[in-house]
Amino acid sequence: IQKKVEATLDSISPKVKQVFVLSRNEGLKYKEIAEKLGVSVKTVETHMSTALKALRENLKEYLTVLLLIFINSQ
Repeated sequence: IQKKVEATLDSISPKVKQVFVLSRNEGLKYKEIAEKLGVSVKTVETHMSTALKALRENLKEYLTVLLLIFINSQ
């Protein structure tokens, strides 16, 4: 699954990937990302939406497995 996530992130535009990484890996808030990159918060929101959509589309085959793992871990 990790390789699929990495491949998906490599397939999206560099700016979208940068926003996603700053949010998810560095824990920055949208406003902080916008200030750091010199873009609007709306642009950050759009980029995150694009990244998450790509991940959902490319990982949908794993959704059932991930849900079962999550449910069993409870």
